[in-house]
Amino acid sequence: MAVMSAIYAKSFLGGLAALVIAVFLLPLGFFIASFFYKAPPGIDGTAMSWDLRSLMGSPWYFVLPIAGLLIFGLGFLWEYRRASRQIR
Repeated sequence: MAVMSAIYAKSFLGGLAALVIAVFLLPLGFFIASFFYKAPPGIDGTAMSWDLRSLMGSPWYFVLPIAGLLIFGLGFLWEYRRASRQIR
């Protein structure tokens, strides 16, 4: 029984690690992609900005927690399958 609780704890940490990595890598990817984004004609410079208030008012605000749960769940499942295979 202690082995199963260790697998769940290890899987929880694996899911948490996947979530933390995604939280840092996704904004980094958007930041790097912003250098390659071309502004529409007639606009000087780049047309990309980060506005947290507009994000909170949009429907995407509800997608972010769902994406976070999905990333956590995939990390949990990945580590659970790896850990349970090592016991057999």
